[in-house]
Amino acid sequence: MSFYGYSFIVLALFSISTQAYRHTPAQPPNVNTNADVKPQKTLEVHNKARALVGVMTYAQSYANERARDCAMKHSLGPYGENLAAGWGTMSGPVATEYWMTEKENYDYDTNTYDPPGNYIGQSPY
Repeated sequence: MSFYGYSFIVLALFSISTQAYRHTPAQPPNVNTNADVKPQKTLEVHNKARALVGVMTYAQSYANERARDCAMKHSLGPYGENLAAGWGTMSGPVATEYWMTEKENYDYDTNTYDPPGNYIGQSPY
């Protein structure tokens, strides 16, 4: 994969919301898992998801940092990031839809996630 292609995937994989891990994630609705993995499509889908939680500036800054060093790691900052690793044909848009299906499990009023716990205990949204 080219550096630019990887950079766009990194941008998609390091959003500001923290991913809550599940043992067997449900298939996201209305997503073609065999979709052509094009960086622009991944960027478009992920930017729409990020816009819903209003953290675009912070997310862009962090994505730029990861694009420079290609490190797949959490920032340990105030928000956390979505990291996705997989095998087979998981595309950026599919990874984004997986994260977005987790949002319904977060309670903004109590700052809790159900089921409790996620990677390093950060709140997902």
